[in-house]
Amino acid sequence: MVYSKIKSNFSKKSITVGIALVLIFLLAYSIRAQGARYNEIPDIDTYFFYRLSETYLKTGQPITTDYMRNAPFGVDQTTDAFMPVYFPVFIYQLGGGWGLSFFHFALLYPAVMGALSIFIIFLISRDLFGYKAGLFSAFFLATVTAYIGRTAAGEYEKEATASIFVLLLVWFFIKSYKSTNLKHKAIYSALSGVSMFLTIQTWGGSTYFMLVLTVFAVIVLLLNKNIKNLLITYGGFVVFGLLPNYLFGFNPYSFGSIYSILFFGLLGLIIIRYILEKYKIVEEKSLKFVTPCLIILTIVGVFVAGIFFDPIVQKMDDLAESVGLKPGTELSTVAESQPGSMEFVAAQ
Repeated sequence: MVYSKIKSNFSKKSITVGIALVLIFLLAYSIRAQGARYNEIPDIDTYFFYRLSETYLKTGQPITTDYMRNAPFGVDQTTDAFMPVYFPVFIYQLGGGWGLSFFHFALLYPAVMGALSIFIIFLISRDLFGYKAGLFSAFFLATVTAYIGRTAAGEYEKEATASIFVLLLVWFFIKSYKSTNLKHKAIYSALSGVSMFLTIQTWGGSTYFMLVLTVFAVIVLLLNKNIKNLLITYGGFVVFGLLPNYLFGFNPYSFGSIYSILFFGLLGLIIIRYILEKYKIVEEKSLKFVTPCLIILTIVGVFVAGIFFDPIVQKMDDLAESVGLKPGTELSTVAESQPGSMEFVAAQ
């Protein structure tokens, strides 16, 4: 009986998909691990993170001031994202060193994280479009050169850690929105938020994923579809994704920032829309007009207020720069401006 139950859980299709995923994982890792043969940290950015992680591993104390910069005064390290420094050390200690020195672990860590991400992209695409799409997505992520370049062996930077949590937050968000079980929906929503928080504390590019999922929430709100479902999914995502950042020195979403206003403002709009429906404050036939009216009033209010208050104009400019991908620090530094070409990957 036990054998038949196991056999039913592992169909021929599941076994085939599992084997294909393992092969794709091995392909992804073997491509990324090529740089480890040089046995060196490739540039100053990766060495910076490696040095901080190694210091934390040796001392066991959080790094509050980095005296290797701006000597002899040092630089306040508590205002930087903590995940790129501490998370790899956590994984290293979790496996008891994995039989490697920390230096060799640091060399292989990006390659392993980049290869592991193919499993999560598979789950995302499978849940949305089926197994074939999942396998294709996994193979694409394993071989796309732009992603290889940021998760190759030795690239001990933010992207290797961020890649896992970025994909997890998307997968949990989808699971929450599609779930019909209220308890499961709330759990997935919270997990999506926690993954967002960890992404924020890893990589500045987290803002764009927040904006994409916020646009999705606006579209669903305008389509007037299952507002309770949207409230739970987006609410947990925003609350667990943004609020924990206020406990740390690094928080790009302070209460006065344009992003906090946007994300929490939309959540407030969803709550208002849900209350109007739940307590029948507005007739059912008129509910579809509520959201467009509230959005239009908000936009008009912001523009009118911008006439009298310069800070509002500045926040609108900040949002426009982010959405328009205006070149800034994140788009003009050496690391982020590297081309996602095969030549770049081969050079590594």
